[in-house]
Amino acid sequence: MSVTPQVMSITMKESHYLDDVISDITRRKANVSCVGRSGLLTVLERLGFRHKAGKNENHRIFTHKELSSKSEFKTFSVDCGHGMKKTVKPNYSLTVLNVLKKYHDELREIYDES
Repeated sequence: MSVTPQVMSITMKESHYLDDVISDITRRKANVSCVGRSGLLTVLERLGFRHKAGKNENHRIFTHKELSSKSEFKTFSVDCGHGMKKTVKPNYSLTVLNVLKKYHDELREIYDES
């Protein structure tokens, strides 16, 4: 199931948004951008991650306060490369997938509490 604006307006608990995001990125990992309704920045923000510029504006560093308090999670980064609307390199999609899968239970717990 791909992420749509309608899904994003529903609460995490109702939509199983985390599972939808994992499925969507897995399906199209070679064709994921940083921005847009299903871009990495958008879906990660919806999951509670915050980001800031790293070495340059296109290099984004992600944090998640609640996840860090429930696990050993610290940060991860994504390089949006040659522009936010361009496709990211597949290794960054895999980085995001690895984080979401590794901390799946903790992320679900965070949103089930809200």
